[in-house]
Amino acid sequence: MAAIAIVAVFATLAGAAAEDTRTVPDLIVDTSEAEMMPDGTLAVPKGEEIVLAGLDVALGLAPASKAYLRELRALQREHGPWRLVGAQRDRHGRLAGRVETKAGDWVQERMLRLGLARFAGGVPDKDQRTALLMAEQAARAERRGIWRNPRYFVRPAGDPDSIYNGFQIVEGHVRDIGRSDGTVFLNFGEDWRVDFTAGVTARLQPDALPKTAEGVSLSIYDLDGRMVRLRGVVRRYNGPFMEIVSADQIELLPNAEADPVTFRSANPSDLPHDPGSTL
Repeated sequence: MAAIAIVAVFATLAGAAAEDTRTVPDLIVDTSEAEMMPDGTLAVPKGEEIVLAGLDVALGLAPASKAYLRELRALQREHGPWRLVGAQRDRHGRLAGRVETKAGDWVQERMLRLGLARFAGGVPDKDQRTALLMAEQAARAERRGIWRNPRYFVRPAGDPDSIYNGFQIVEGHVRDIGRSDGTVFLNFGEDWRVDFTAGVTARLQPDALPKTAEGVSLSIYDLDGRMVRLRGVVRRYNGPFMEIVSADQIELLPNAEADPVTFRSANPSDLPHDPGSTL
């Protein structure tokens, strides 16, 4: 039997641009016969795959993934059917958009506000993007859910040893900017061979960059010397490297701002879950 699948956006897809940018008409997703799969898929008797746009979920990293799945199951059971709003197809042919419960609650915002996911980017609507970031920031400031676990804390760009592979949120001052073969590189240290670097691809539209608090539009080169917070997949390319393919992977911060929940040590003993935490 074919199935609609609602899945969270994994870190490997963070910020991925849609191949087909045409908006799909709103859909009602009947959850009455839905079954939640161990990988976070919600299967119901239809024929599409639907993605909860904008979420990074640490599925497989129990107990965080268990808490996420418990909440989705409860919403599915108690507040279905769900509605898919403003969806577009991603590069894999899946429908990615805003998912609402029968009562009109926004599922993605709820998961972020509860601290059960991180904002991954890839949300075209600026107002929705702002709301999701605010929900994540509220959970982080109050240390809800995953934000009690140092594994998920924001990493300081100046401490490359603390920046591990996989989806990460990293903040720091851009030390200088370079360009090579169509990619703009944001350097956060003196030596790009070992320090954290972000690469901004040609796919990023300049007019989509975040504006200053005064509403001033910036180019990527105007980020030189500014405090920024970046989110995306980190891999090893000399030092830790993050590719930026969507403008909502970039947040401008006041130069004096430091995240209230920032990873401050590369000591492996900081990684296990806190004894008193369920996540």
